[in-house]
Order: sequence, then C-alpha cells, then structure tokens
Amino acid sequence: MIQLDVFEPTDLEELIAQVAPVNRMALNSMGYADVLIHAFDAHTIQIENKRAEELLSSGLDRVERQLRRQYDKANENMLLIRGMVAPRGEGVAVYHESSSKSVWYKRETYSNPSYGGYRAWLWSLDKLGITCIEVPSLLAAATAIVTIYHQAQKAEHQTMRRYIKQKIRLEEPNPYVETLMGLRGANLGEKTAKQLIDVFGSPWAVFCRSHEELAEVVGSAMAGKVLKAIGRL
Repeated sequence: MIQLDVFEPTDLEELIAQVAPVNRMALNSMGYADVLIHAFDAHTIQIENKRAEELLSSGLDRVERQLRRQYDKANENMLLIRGMVAPRGEGVAVYHESSSKSVWYKRETYSNPSYGGYRAWLWSLDKLGITCIEVPSLLAAATAIVTIYHQAQKAEHQTMRRYIKQKIRLEEPNPYVETLMGLRGANLGEKTAKQLIDVFGSPWAVFCRSHEELAEVVGSAMAGKVLKAIGRL
C-alpha cells in the first residue's frame, strides 16, 4: 500500500490508483514526508514531493531543515522534484512538460541560487542519504512513486544494505543559528548565521553589535540587513 498525505493533489492519487493500491493518511501531521511506502521486509521509505518552484521560492535552507526533521521517521528518504531546473543567466528557470509531451514551457525564473548552487545542494542531500529524483510532470511523479513501490516489494533484495543508502548521524540543529536564520527580511543562510554565532556567541550578542562589527564577519550589505530586520536601521 502507498500512503499519501491528505494534502497531496487528487490528480496524483488518481494516477497512482490506476496501477497500485493507495490510501490517504495525515502523514505530515505525524512528522512524515508526503508519501510513505512499506517494503517487503517492513522497512519504510518516505518521499517528500515538491514542485521545483516550491524549493526555489521558499529557500533551499528551509526545505533542508524540513527534510532533516523528517529524516529519522523512515529507513530511507527521498526527495521527488517536479519540474526541471535549468541555468538561466546568473540564476535558474523552471520548465515543465506540456500535456502533449511535445513542448516544454517555462514557469518561473529565479535569481538565486545559481544553477551550480542548486546542483551542489542536491549533491549535499545525496551525501546525507536523501535520494533526489527530478521529473518533468505529475504523470512522471506518479510513475516514479509507483516504480519505487513495486521495486520495494521484490524479495530478491535479501538485505537492506543492498539497496538502502547508509544513513548518517545528523548534527542537532543549533537553536542560536536557527534563531538568526528566522529573522524576517535578513535572509540569513545557515553558513552565515553560523559564522555570526561562532564569533559573537548568541543572537542577543549579535543584535547588540554595531554595523562595523557585524560587517567584519558577514560584509556591509548583510550587516545592514540584520540590523534592519531587528529595527536598528
């Protein structure tokens, strides 16, 4: 049985139901990703189903934090990305396959991240043990989910080690770093927030510093964003 979160598209459920058993559950409210599959040996596979536009508009750091929260809920983790991300100028564009499958159309463009940055992010997820699958359409997403389900039921896989990436121990998130990353308007990434905490020790200490002191660590522009976010500019 393929378990599908209650908020996933109805069209996705209808496509899956044509070839595999599917059921709705409140997976997200229980801390799971959008799709949950039980393999023949009872190990679990969860799949976070995202449109490429969701990844890029909400920020890769935010999506990564979500994936880290879900990480220990299943034996195997996957990220299914609907829409093809391609380089465009200094940023990226998202393309989708048309229903006729003869035309690709552009949905959105983003100035950040760069295409290289996006590919590096996917690579880093793979090293965490999260398999990334990119598909061009909803039909392709349904096909990928069904294929994973059917492959997971094959008994010729005698041991989990043969087809499950080794999970690694994730560092506990630093609440000070997360506080800085949550500053509305500052758009601090994890690396920059960590630099500030490493130097000053706590969010309060960061908030009390002058523009010049912050600029020595993160540069003048970012220092200005931090101070503006806390109402000091």
